[in-house]
Parts: sequence; structure tokens; C-alpha cells
Amino acid sequence: MGYHFPTIIMHPAPPRLAPPRLASPRLAPLRSAPLGTIPDADLVDAISVCKIRAISVAVDRAHKLRLEVGSYALMHKTGFELMDMLLCCKFAEGDSRILQMKLMRDRLKQVKKDGVIGTLLQMNEEAFAALNLARKLAPAGRDLEKMDELMKENWEDIYDLAELIEERHINKVEGEDFMEPIIERLEAAAVHFDLDWIKGMKYNSAKKI
Repeated sequence: MGYHFPTIIMHPAPPRLAPPRLASPRLAPLRSAPLGTIPDADLVDAISVCKIRAISVAVDRAHKLRLEVGSYALMHKTGFELMDMLLCCKFAEGDSRILQMKLMRDRLKQVKKDGVIGTLLQMNEEAFAALNLARKLAPAGRDLEKMDELMKENWEDIYDLAELIEERHINKVEGEDFMEPIIERLEAAAVHFDLDWIKGMKYNSAKKI
């Protein structure tokens, strides 16, 4: 209890967070658009990526921070008791896995539209992954039960493709800095023994006497 725990623990190669400007500037025109206006497909995907990555990175960082501080994470009023809210965010208002499957589905629709040659000419990892997944799911045709079996069999390829789509959207944004600087309360604290805490305990004890 006499130690200051770091408020932020930085780890090498953190997962990439979708910057807020990935979608927010493009939402501005919609505020004055007629009621019922539907965003274009690319913007809908960008909003999905923001939701998926923001929650994913938050859950990952919070979990690693909990491992760093140990038993402190079990104490009351440390903030860690609220971590279940992050899981609620992952599954509510658009389940992240469902959103990833939507990204995959829409990408395969684009493969069908572009054709094999058109997709190959894009010459990138995402296009090749999409074409490979389309080939694996093609035998199902319109048979929903068979499609369900093939999707279970190739679930890793499905989510790998979704992550490639997420990276494409993030890479389209100029710069990777946060919109606001880190404020003082988010800077890492010292990890040495807190002598002031001991002095404060002695002072409070003397006052009571």
C-alpha cells in the first residue's frame, strides 16, 4: 500500500488504435443531411473499424496493466472494478465479431463484383486473402447449412481478412498521433517507496492522540 503504481504501462509494439479522425470529419456533413440519409459503404466500414479497434485496444491495455500492478487491481476504488464495462462495450451496440464478419462479407461481395482478375490486379495482401477466402466458401453456394460449416472451418481466415480491412482503413488516415496530448494524470508515476505516505500516517496518528 505504500507504493505508487504506474498509471500507464507501455509495452513494445502495442496494437494499433483507430484514430477518432478515421470517421469523425466525414460525419459532419451528415448532421445537416435530410433525415434518413444513409452514409456511404466506406464510411460505414470506417465507423465499424473505430468501434472494433477502440474496444480491442482498451481491453488489451487494461488487461496488461492489471497484470503489472498485481493485487492492486483487486482493491476497491482503483478503477479496475469497472473493467467489465469494457466487455459490455465489446458485445453491446454492435458486437465486434459481428462487425468483423460484416467487413468480411462486404469485401467478398466486392470480390464477386471485381472478378478474379480484377481482384488479383489490386496486388495487395487484403485482395489475395479475400480471393482465397472466397474460393474456400464458394462450394457452399446458396446452401446456408453448408456455408455455416465452411465458415466455422475457416473462421481464422475470416477474422484475418477483417483485420486486414481494418488496417487499410487506419492506413488511409494521415498521421498516427492522438488528437489530444497526454495530460498529467495519465503520465506514469514513480515506482519507489512513498516516504510521504509514512510521514502522513505518523502525523495522523499523532493528531488522534
